[in-house]
Amino acid sequence: MTITADQVEQEHRAALASLTEPQRRALQRLQQAKQRAPFNGRFPTDNLRLIFEAEAEDRTRQAA
Repeated sequence: MTITADQVEQEHRAALASLTEPQRRALQRLQQAKQRAPFNGRFPTDNLRLIFEAEAEDRTRQAA
């Protein structure tokens, strides 16, 4: 059985569409942490910690 690129794309899009909003945010945070690493010299895990802290502060301000 041959799998086409279109089939893989459809699978990919279906998987993305099935994600919940918290799952999307988690993936966005991971992407940001990885993208920042070459520019700031930190490990993605360190960047992720900074992203968590910044988001916590932002969400706390918004909730007040």
